[in-house]
Amino acid sequence: MQIEIIKLPGLSDMLAASAVARTLSSAAGVGSVSVCLAQGCANVLFDQSTTSRAALDAALLLAGYPGKPGG
Repeated sequence: MQIEIIKLPGLSDMLAASAVARTLSSAAGVGSVSVCLAQGCANVLFDQSTTSRAALDAALLLAGYPGKPGG
């Protein structure tokens, strides 16, 4: 399992945070998602043999929430 921090610069309210969490949680291979509205980021635990950071970014982009690499 791998943890990624995805920065979400446009995250502005709880509705958006919930949408991001649902989007990431529904991706294959994702074990858990924690979205922090105050910090504008999502922590994602996923199985790298099933999905990738690029696939998670693509899902967010399709949902209207483009992410940036965290750290």
